Amino acid sequence: MGGAMSSFIDRDPDTQQGQRISIIVKANQKVEIANYLLSLVYNPVTCWTEALICGFGMIHDLPSDRHFGSQMQQLIQSITSTPSMWSHPLFLPYLILQNYGQRLSLSQTTVSDSLVELENKLGVTHAGRSWLDVDRTIWPQDIDIREMTIALHSFLPHTIFLLVCCRWAQEYGQFLLDQEQKLSAEGNFQQLRPDSPNVTEAIRFHQSVASGLESRFTLLKERAALQVNVLFSVISQQDSFLNRWDSRLNHLVARSTKQDSISMTTFTFITALFLPGTFVATLLSMSMFDFQPDNTGAPSMSSASVSSTFWLFWAIAVPLTLATMGGWYIWRKDMDRRWNKELLSAAADADSNVPTSPVKAQGNGHLKMSDVSAPFIEYRIKRRAASMAPSGGNFDTGS
Repeated sequence: MGGAMSSFIDRDPDTQQGQRISIIVKANQKVEIANYLLSLVYNPVTCWTEALICGFGMIHDLPSDRHFGSQMQQLIQSITSTPSMWSHPLFLPYLILQNYGQRLSLSQTTVSDSLVELENKLGVTHAGRSWLDVDRTIWPQDIDIREMTIALHSFLPHTIFLLVCCRWAQEYGQFLLDQEQKLSAEGNFQQLRPDSPNVTEAIRFHQSVASGLESRFTLLKERAALQVNVLFSVISQQDSFLNRWDSRLNHLVARSTKQDSISMTTFTFITALFLPGTFVATLLSMSMFDFQPDNTGAPSMSSASVSSTFWLFWAIAVPLTLATMGGWYIWRKDMDRRWNKELLSAAADADSNVPTSPVKAQGNGHLKMSDVSAPFIEYRIKRRAASMAPSGGNFDTGS
């Protein structure tokens, strides 16, 4: 929710002198920074201020108060510590600006530490405090994409909200300076002049603080945007790695299929080896052998005679078998050559898409499959399957 500010001077209808000034301020809402509204009326004759400060953070404790402190307690402490300024009409509005700036400064420290932690998790930024001396041998496969995506895309909106708060603080400071000049021009407020320079300089100081915090938050936002680009690169490299692993799995399946094919080919070869002889024997069995019946009328081996053309069986069966074996051998060698050529081409395409490892490389600098342990690959495959599972459902990835 955006902030708002306004003022009004109630004048005497006869003399047109200011009788009292009304100021209302709604701080730009950011839960841990501020969630309060100030409404006051100041009487220059009595130098008395009647004010109402309200807001959720003023009545109830917020979870962020454990780190930032209670908004109500901080304002009360500031009021009680400076009784000499109670008669100034801009005292309470100035305290709002002061408290707002202090909580923004504390938030800047917290946000900066959070970004350093995110940079260390991504592991590519080695500047300032962003440096962790840890083993990143299998980077970027050790990056949790889901966690980093949520963290970075939550950090950026948070930083943008803080930037808006800084800009509002500067606008509010300028509003207070304008009120100071307006009151200085009023006859009934001339008695405020001795204290006015102190308030004016304090307002300008907090304006400067808000401007510096805006620059700082802008830098943090740009650093976070850089990490988002790094995250996209990590996602691309992880996908490339998994694609290469899929290619290797396909290669293993192809090898297994090839072995099965060789086994089946062997049985086929044995069958083909005896097929020509079987064919020739069947073809010539009708009249090639003449079994003469014995005295009982039954065929007898002792009375069997071999046809004079029996040599035709061998003359046809042996060349035909040799021709069959030769044709099979030539065909098999040609198929092996084609298969190996296609396999080498697929492997070369897979290697060309492998990301370069900044930590551990071999030969041409490519990350080898041997660099990553088999349990880690199994873990990555299971995690990829879990991330693809629909809401409320699970994939069975094995044990």
